[in-house]
Amino acid sequence: MLRLINCQSLQDENDNAPNFDHDVYKFNLKKSEEEGLFVGKVHALDRDSPGPNSEIVFSLAHPTDFFDVDGSSGIIRISKPLPQVAKENVFALVVVASDLGSPPRSSRCRVEVTLAGAGPGRPDSGDAPRFAWTRSPAALPRSVRPGATITTFKPVEEGYYKKRLKFALVGGNATELFDLEPRTGALKVKRPLPSWHHVGTILSLNVSMTIEANEGRSSYHVQHFVVTKENLHAPVFQAPSTRVYIREDEPVGNTIIAMAATDDDNEGLNGEVDYAIVEGDSEGKFLIDEKSGKITVGKALDYEEVKQYNLVVSAADRGFEPRSSSTEVKVILQDVNDNAPTFVESSLRGHVRENSPPGSLVAQLLAEDPDSPKFSAVEFAFLDGEKAQSDFEVDSKTGMVVALRSFDYEAETAFALEVEARNPGSAQLATRATLNISVVGENEFPPRFIQPVFQFAISESSGPGAAVGRVEAEDGDSGREGEVFYYLVGSSNGAGFVVDRATGVLSVGGGGRRGEGGGLDREAQNRHVLRVMAKNRGPLRGGGDADEAQVIVQVRGPTTWKKVAKKLPYGMNEN
Repeated sequence: MLRLINCQSLQDENDNAPNFDHDVYKFNLKKSEEEGLFVGKVHALDRDSPGPNSEIVFSLAHPTDFFDVDGSSGIIRISKPLPQVAKENVFALVVVASDLGSPPRSSRCRVEVTLAGAGPGRPDSGDAPRFAWTRSPAALPRSVRPGATITTFKPVEEGYYKKRLKFALVGGNATELFDLEPRTGALKVKRPLPSWHHVGTILSLNVSMTIEANEGRSSYHVQHFVVTKENLHAPVFQAPSTRVYIREDEPVGNTIIAMAATDDDNEGLNGEVDYAIVEGDSEGKFLIDEKSGKITVGKALDYEEVKQYNLVVSAADRGFEPRSSSTEVKVILQDVNDNAPTFVESSLRGHVRENSPPGSLVAQLLAEDPDSPKFSAVEFAFLDGEKAQSDFEVDSKTGMVVALRSFDYEAETAFALEVEARNPGSAQLATRATLNISVVGENEFPPRFIQPVFQFAISESSGPGAAVGRVEAEDGDSGREGEVFYYLVGSSNGAGFVVDRATGVLSVGGGGRRGEGGGLDREAQNRHVLRVMAKNRGPLRGGGDADEAQVIVQVRGPTTWKKVAKKLPYGMNEN
């Protein structure tokens, strides 16, 4: 269906929510008891037109005793002395930006305020160091030899402390079996395990980590070991590769497959298996449970961006020297119709020549759909508009737009039609645009002088460039095809006159005979007969695109000129 566009003044609707510059703002703050201290500033922009729809007010989603936000500026300040909340000393806030439209629209951002020195890699000078993660309990085979390094303890902020830390064994039931390097934190076996430490025996060590240069502040860690047999076997997957087919709109969090590997070391830590995705998912689209092996969707998927993921999944046991194997999981996405067609050109234009017969091609609409071939078919249609439907027709499959009748440029010059590209049978997945059609004029009429003879008089004292008179012709065409151009014909070009091609004004030229008074000499020639031609831009279909007229110029003396000057036509001035 077809609809003519009627341009009207529209009132702005509140169709845009405020948009923060960042999803997460992070501010660092020194420990301070000062109320009103500036923390940071958030900023949001609403793209609605100026007025209530674009005015923004900031607020905290969850009010707190320690922070407040200025409603108009977005400035966050301390409202109460901050407490010690955790080792990380990070305060999390949610700021809401709401506009004043009816109904109002809003959006949120997260604000993280970290007390200086409490973030990773930069501890506060008054805090104790923190142990980095180590596996506990860890496997310790009975056959382990003296001198073997079992594990190495490190601080979370390793780069910050450098060599200022000291490690020590301060307790446990196995301190006599191990040596701990005080500077590096490397834990080594001192002597063979005694015979009474059977498989399954649990050994414990209490480890301290102290900052030497800061009043001996220390932290402590309890490390457990389980005595095991030799780790002889690696976990084995049932198949070297697996294929999984899922829809591209699979919800985040859904389980798509559960991996399973078996280990013939089925006793203790040597037989426990941990799973991990080690290749093929740099963007973190999938997650795997370390213990169960279940793979879930971690982020939204898009068939048009990536059609297949080749994941490499590893299975590693928890032995002293872990053994592992891997398998490939091919996750193949199945397309769904989630993209609307879009027109290839940002501006749709067509044209038709006046007097063209019905069925003449006006334009071809082109659209593309990034979905797979199954869902990328496109059909075209005019929207409501009986007038337009009686003038033009569009082929729903090819997008060819043709004229249903002939047009007269002098009567109508342009049309604005609203068109739509959509997936067949889906009104929701559609794109609309305006097709602007221009009627191109043709050279239907020849120019015609308004009279066959033009008579002018001019004083012989007139110099080069002086206006003599103006010839005029009319053309029944409109636009460019109706423009008229004027030319002197034949020997008239050397008679001492020139004609302006656009205006038809005849003037004294710079050449020809010259008298004492200027460019004209009445005694030598007091009457000039010229031929002038009027021509339009192009040849007519039947020829005859020009007309000619005669111009008679009388050269007068100064006294005679004053008598006839008032009788001269076409607004000639007195020279």
